[in-house]
Amino acid sequence: MCRQILQGHRDSVQGVAFSPDGVTVASASSDSTVWLWDVETGICRQTLQGHSDWVYSVAFSPDGVTVASASRDSTVRLWDVETGICRQTLQGHSDWVYSVAFSPDGATLASTSDDNTIRLWNVETGICLQTLQEHNAVVCAVALSPDGTRLASASWDRTIRLWNVETGICRQKLQGHSDWVYSVAFSPDGTTLASASRDSTVRLWDVETGICRQKLQGHSNWVYSVAFSPDGTTLASASCDKTIRLWNVETGICRQKLQGHSDWVYSVAFSPDGVTVASASRDSTVRLWDLGTYRKAPQEQKDDFAGVASPVDQHEKKTKQGRLDTSQEDLEDHHTSGTQKPANPLVVEDSWVTRDGEKLLWIPDDYLTGPVSVQDNTVVLDYAPGERAVIRFA
Repeated sequence: MCRQILQGHRDSVQGVAFSPDGVTVASASSDSTVWLWDVETGICRQTLQGHSDWVYSVAFSPDGVTVASASRDSTVRLWDVETGICRQTLQGHSDWVYSVAFSPDGATLASTSDDNTIRLWNVETGICLQTLQEHNAVVCAVALSPDGTRLASASWDRTIRLWNVETGICRQKLQGHSDWVYSVAFSPDGTTLASASRDSTVRLWDVETGICRQKLQGHSNWVYSVAFSPDGTTLASASCDKTIRLWNVETGICRQKLQGHSDWVYSVAFSPDGVTVASASRDSTVRLWDLGTYRKAPQEQKDDFAGVASPVDQHEKKTKQGRLDTSQEDLEDHHTSGTQKPANPLVVEDSWVTRDGEKLLWIPDDYLTGPVSVQDNTVVLDYAPGERAVIRFA
């Protein structure tokens, strides 16, 4: 559920990031400012002012001492988190700067721009170390691998490129998206790269081979941002359809859809402990979502979903809440048996089967694509042509 709504920006919130200790959230806005929020209280502790145009992206240094910001004024700024003072203004890009990311050791900062380049900066001196040029369109986003040896860039040329950070050489070009690529993120172990695209999909790529392992579909509009949970089991994606989705990285199944923003969602980030997701939206707010319930339900009911999250090929599967029976005969018998209706009927709402407000079973979105009917203690999901799941509760 949404735990906090952080309000104060006067325009769209373009980017969001957690501090390494999880105590602070930074937000970047079209109002040309960066705000630092106290996660516990939701109070803005600092307003960082200095950019002369929209701020698209923010990133904390690994030690949490510095915040970097990327702006449409063609500059990158480095801010002291404690004092709010701008320590460095990095100039060199010839057009809007969209994204920033620190290397794992905090010594290098990467930035991407409308000038079709990626620049690598020495954080201490502010000197540009390298300019990476191979994309033939706007470079929207950048991410560095956990070991700091690889850099991934996302572009409007519909490709993702993987670069050797030391040499500046492009090692791989990942192709598959049919429209602009807005965001990239490495998994915590560095073996997988996630990408978000204007083609409304998320893709998971094998970093070593460059092969697309999964194509995650479910969003109904452009996907702007992706972020891995700290344990690497969940991927969050933010979309113009005003939602955030949480995906099971192993199976590619959408675990949950977070709704609440009234406009496009531009950015998403996990807290270091994986318990909270922050989202930034064109509705001028940042939302903090508590994932305690969202992430626990699918994990605890892993066995339960074996009959729900994949094509059903057995007549009956046991669940903690009751029995899942997929036989047509059983369904017909149940509907004609004349069983007296229970005093407290089941309700299917917001992906949950509930009774008296108590959540009994979470249903993946893929099984809510067709008609849903409830009779007595049975829920019937006609989720695909010729495919039906029948869930009976005690």
